[in-house]
Amino acid sequence: LVTSLEEGRALADGEAGQYMLSLLPEKGIEGLALWEQGFREMTTASKEIRLPADVSGMKIRVMDSPTYIAMFNHLGALPTVTSMGELFTALQQGAVDGQENPINTIASRKFNEVQQYLIMTPHSYGPLIFGANKAFFDKLPEDVQAAIKEAAIESREVERQAAQDIDQQYVDGDLKATMTIIELTDDERNQWQEAVAAVYPEFKDIIGEEIYKLFGID
Repeated sequence: LVTSLEEGRALADGEAGQYMLSLLPEKGIEGLALWEQGFREMTTASKEIRLPADVSGMKIRVMDSPTYIAMFNHLGALPTVTSMGELFTALQQGAVDGQENPINTIASRKFNEVQQYLIMTPHSYGPLIFGANKAFFDKLPEDVQAAIKEAAIESREVERQAAQDIDQQYVDGDLKATMTIIELTDDERNQWQEAVAAVYPEFKDIIGEEIYKLFGID
């Protein structure tokens, strides 16, 4: 769906992103902007991965999300739901063979201490919700609300560049020094895209055709 940061940002700043933000008020959140967490990448303890077939039969930790579980099922892996708090220990003890997370999470959680390979799959783009408590926000004067909304949009570009720069610093620094970093070719990336294409129709009835169209999914 998203093959570059530019594509991800275009979706986040367009109708798709506005739809995502529109879901927040009923949860008590005033959605101000979609910042960026970056792409999610894969790590493994002892196996070099380049193609979807390489993860077949591997226990890969995923978040408790139906779409992520389906994605790794279609890759032939064994998706294993583990809390973030327990993940380092699970990797250390071999309860799971690998995991997937944004670069900043991989580095800050020190997964590089218990994982050997970092595979740059960029398989999922992660917007980051910047919001405020809606009950608090609604009590603010209208001019203050307007100023906050304007500042949120202005700061979005600063945050995205900072996130991108920090990820690169992590890759060039601690991660490169302690892990084998695998960069996929365009052909290899295309094979990953093809392998997970079946996830889209699986969730179309649940998410809805109109919402799919907002994200450019046929």
